[in-house]
Formats: sequence, C-alpha cells, structure tokens
Amino acid sequence: MNTRNIEQSDLSSVRQLLTDWISDDIEIDERVDEISQKPQNFFVAIENESVVGIMGFKPLDEKIIQFASNPNESIEIVSAFVSRAEKRKGTGKSLVAAIESEARRLHFKEILIWSGPRYRETGWAFYDNLSGYERVGFVDNEDFPVWKKEL
Repeated sequence: MNTRNIEQSDLSSVRQLLTDWISDDIEIDERVDEISQKPQNFFVAIENESVVGIMGFKPLDEKIIQFASNPNESIEIVSAFVSRAEKRKGTGKSLVAAIESEARRLHFKEILIWSGPRYRETGWAFYDNLSGYERVGFVDNEDFPVWKKEL
C-alpha cells in the first residue's frame, strides 16, 4: 500500500469509499466537493490500484480553536475514511503519517482531530491509539472529543 496526494481521477473511487460510511448522498456530495476544491490537502491510500482510504487537513474549525496552542500554526484532520476491508492494516496510520509530514513541511506546529458520535465505535479508538495524540477536551458535550498532537 502507498499513499499519495489525491488526483481528480480518484474522486469517483473516493465517492464509492464514502458510501461505506455515509448514507446521506448530500453529505457525500459535499465532502467530494470539498476534496475537489483543495486536492493538495488530501491524501489517498492505494492498494492494488484501488483507493482504500482518504484523509485530509484544513484550517481549524471555529469549534476547536479553543484547544489549539496557536490556531495559526495548527490544522485539523478531516474526511478520515478507510475501507472496511482495510481496517487494522495500517492504512489509517499511513494516511496520518502523510498528513503529519505535509504539516511539518508547511511549518504547522500541531494537529487536532474531532469526531462525532457516529464514529464512536470506529474512529474514536483509532484516534485514542495514534502515537502522540491525546484527548484534550470536548466540543459541546462528550459526544465530540478532540485529540491533539504537537509536531
């Protein structure tokens, strides 16, 4: 498996991957649109010439700025999805490593992640076990934990 920046030709595969996790077509369209607008901020994991994961970054959402040491030097991970068949094979960690590398190259000092309740059983344990990331609080309530790593 390798990771690389997303290409326009990957978008249909990404759309298919998102249907594994998101049932709302409007939300899928919005995410694909966001990805296509800033492809330099998104990475895909490729296995046997197929997209098996996607992850990106963006400036901090206003809801998590309070957790940043310096918001201008921080980014957040977004659209973190790995195909169900690739779970627990290192795909997510490879994508996080690609984002961390890019963040360092761009001189960011920390990365934040926040995740909602629909990913409690899938994403939260992954984030809890990422090297260097720790829970630093919650957005609104305990259904939206925030993790942070200083680079």
